[in-house]
Amino acid sequence: MKVIKYLLIAAVSLIIVGLIIFLVVFGLNNCEFSKISTQKFEEKTFDITEEFTNLSVQTYTDSIEFVPSTDGMKVVAHESEKVKHTVSVENGELVITTQDNRNWIDKIGIFIGQKLTFYIPAKEYSRLKIESNTGSVVIPRDFTFESVNIKGNTGSIESSAKITKDITVKENTGSISISNVSASGDVEFVTNTGSIRIKDLTAKNCTIENNTGSVNLTNVIANQKLSVETSTGGINFDGCDGSEIYAKASTGSIRGTLLSEKIFIAKSSTGTVDVPHSTTGGRCEITTSTGSISIKIKE
Repeated sequence: MKVIKYLLIAAVSLIIVGLIIFLVVFGLNNCEFSKISTQKFEEKTFDITEEFTNLSVQTYTDSIEFVPSTDGMKVVAHESEKVKHTVSVENGELVITTQDNRNWIDKIGIFIGQKLTFYIPAKEYSRLKIESNTGSVVIPRDFTFESVNIKGNTGSIESSAKITKDITVKENTGSISISNVSASGDVEFVTNTGSIRIKDLTAKNCTIENNTGSVNLTNVIANQKLSVETSTGGINFDGCDGSEIYAKASTGSIRGTLLSEKIFIAKSSTGTVDVPHSTTGGRCEITTSTGSISIKIKE
């Protein structure tokens, strides 16, 4: 037991010393993360001269941002000796791929400044597909897409772009924040660890799954089914609705307001249940194992 105790003390001490060294180096570099990066990245601009309606992005460690442009089209990337990008237009599709030739030891350290920035016109595009291993995605409301498909491993996803047909966002570790969606088809949002926030969305069917983290919905309306499920985390509705609503949490409370009357089937194993006693409307099934349930009809 004493040996284990001494090992734990030594481990904690090393962590503290490492943190102190990091803060000292960070301070000596005027608190600029770019100056403590262990790998040099340089900016490279790819000018785009051909028209396109679809976008396909495959990257490993780049954050991705879209910026409205009225003066030409370009993609600005950050590259190193072993990380390169290919940008081309193929059959009306802007295709960006990343070639990461680093071995495992090259990927140990602090990497700052890896980013892809799209300077393109703020207009309607057909399809956007993004596959990213590590890095955030930011899409402002200036853009319109018919269909969006985003898959990531680690990083937050934030979009207020107008979506007119369908959207699927799947993230392993990271938050998802989506707004301004008026989809004629289905929408799906999935994350393993991180919060999910959806605002001002209408769709045919809306499916939301979260393993660890809260789900907050504001003005989310499904013409058919609204389905929300979490393992650890609460679910909050603010002016939401659906012909059928299913909400399930293993550990967490389910609260909020709906827009129309429902026939409620609500159950909590270890918490209070407070739902309207209405006898008309679609089915609304709400269950939680650990947590309370409180739902009201918004006046």
